[in-house]
Amino acid sequence: MESVAAGSEELNASVREISEAMMKSRDTAMSAVDQVASADTQASRRSDAANLTYCSGVWAL
Repeated sequence: MESVAAGSEELNASVREISEAMMKSRDTAMSAVDQVASADTQASRRSDAANLTYCSGVWAL
């Protein structure tokens, strides 16, 4: 009976460790998604600004 209890405790500990690792992985992935979204927004703004500058220069001709 003691060996069953010990095995159960080990299994519970393993499940907790896996859960913690999954949560950490999820947080890392979410952070990466946020960083990519921010970079995309910045790139879009720069592209819009470059297009506006180019169009302004063409209209000035």
